Amino acid sequence: MFIRHLLIAWLLTAPAWAADAAPVPEGLISSPMPRFPPELVGIKAGDGEVVMVVTIDSDGAVEDSVALEATNEAFARAAATAVQDWKFTPGTAATWPRREVLQFSFKRSGVVTTLSHAEGAKEQFAGTSIPLLRTVPLAQLDQEPRRITSIMPNVPKALLERRSNEPLAINFVIDRDGAVRVPVIAVGDDPALAQAALAAVKQWRYSPPLQKGEPVAVEMTRALVLPQARPE
Repeated sequence: MFIRHLLIAWLLTAPAWAADAAPVPEGLISSPMPRFPPELVGIKAGDGEVVMVVTIDSDGAVEDSVALEATNEAFARAAATAVQDWKFTPGTAATWPRREVLQFSFKRSGVVTTLSHAEGAKEQFAGTSIPLLRTVPLAQLDQEPRRITSIMPNVPKALLERRSNEPLAINFVIDRDGAVRVPVIAVGDDPALAQAALAAVKQWRYSPPLQKGEPVAVEMTRALVLPQARPE
């Protein structure tokens, strides 16, 4: 179900003063807009919509992006190409990847970009860095995706010795091919441990999520059970 969208970019054909009035995502420095796909020009493709989720690293660069919904694959490719060059204000060295959910509305006259987790979602996710994703619920899949590749984090012994008993959980999207995309920390308070966990989870593979036989994207949260440090 759609939630109310917050405008963050302006129609490419709008007058220059409109850009100054448009609100933008927190820390956004540069956001080149995608263009209407040239391969769709001249055919009756109509306007298009793309819902995309991106993760942003501590340098302010877009680390990964995946289209959750698209009315045409060409629109998804155009959006993915554009967000590769988006830039945000750098965070601290301890900043874990954060997530933004974007909606691109493609018009032949230009592109409007909206931030999909506006005031309502910000209240729902107050105090967390995980915005609402528009994915197919697990319960609506033909069956739960099966994990095919499972690599555990390579955690140094010194880190295991000093880690607390706090749980560690990763939230991620499984794309239509079964790859893990845009992972972020759902539960955890140790930056070094988080980075080791994310590096491992990015290599996981699942069987493709299917809804009525069609590949879809699905969101999952998985807890990681780490080994205990062994005494000498």
